[in-house]
Amino acid sequence: MKTVEEFKAYYREQMLPVLQGLETDRKRKLFWIRVMTFALVPVYFACSLKLYDIMHNVVGSMVFSLFFCLGFWLVGYGTAYNAYITGYNAAVTKRILSFINPSLAYYHNVRILLEQVLKSNIFLDAPYYMGGSDYIAGTVGKTRIAFSHVNIVFRSGRKYAAGRLPARNSTAFRGIFFVADFNKNFRGRTVVLPDTAQRLFGEGLGGALQSRNTSRGQLVKLEDPEFERLFVVYGDDQIEARYILSPGLMERITNFRRKVGRVVYLSFVENKLRMAIPYANKISKPQLSTTALDFSKIEDQFRQMELFIDIVEDLNLNTHIWGKA
Repeated sequence: MKTVEEFKAYYREQMLPVLQGLETDRKRKLFWIRVMTFALVPVYFACSLKLYDIMHNVVGSMVFSLFFCLGFWLVGYGTAYNAYITGYNAAVTKRILSFINPSLAYYHNVRILLEQVLKSNIFLDAPYYMGGSDYIAGTVGKTRIAFSHVNIVFRSGRKYAAGRLPARNSTAFRGIFFVADFNKNFRGRTVVLPDTAQRLFGEGLGGALQSRNTSRGQLVKLEDPEFERLFVVYGDDQIEARYILSPGLMERITNFRRKVGRVVYLSFVENKLRMAIPYANKISKPQLSTTALDFSKIEDQFRQMELFIDIVEDLNLNTHIWGKA
């Protein structure tokens, strides 16, 4: 695990000279965007007058001119912004990743595969739409990992006897979806979810509601009070679920939950650990309007990337037991 002090030294020596060039490029792009904005004002009025001569309609000519100028502005801004993102990720994101672990690779406009989300059994309904970005993949020690920011949307609608009302789109999950090789072999499925039932309704009613939820398999009761307070476990094999969720792993999951300070979803399927962690902020989201030399924002990005990469260490995934290559 890299320290913030080590990263500060790396930032001064390796990143700052490149960032100064990036900052110059950012200011240049921002200048031309402002020039384009001011230049489009007389173009707007000229187009409006020209269209009025043709259409003889004041409102129509102004609206058409507005759409034309706005479209031109969006294309210009989008071109400049996308070029800046490419430069920023080369100067900042990829360098941070190389500092943390040079065996990992970063891809901006790539996300984790939908297949990985479906196999996890964390979300019971198939997504209507899944977007995402900031894909990171590679090997940490002996463990292969991959994760990205995802935005999963389900299409929902209320059912009636006569049929279904028109569907509505609702965001089901926005955050990090993480996949890693697990350090034990197993055959079944075990899913670990936040225990909202017992927190809301107490141990008695909450436990009863948990036991009635059979969509993910049997309710698995474990002997770690703190883990049981935070999570509810379902699986299709009670013995295997206890084999996977050893006392040491339950303690590590509990500590990780405390470390990230938010709910965590886990599943163990096909010798893989999959995790879903709600996290609104994308890994890389630079803005043309803010300086590229703001170290606090770069430090936040470093901490966020390291947080997810360190899951391997936090959950001790590199310690392989017998029978696991």
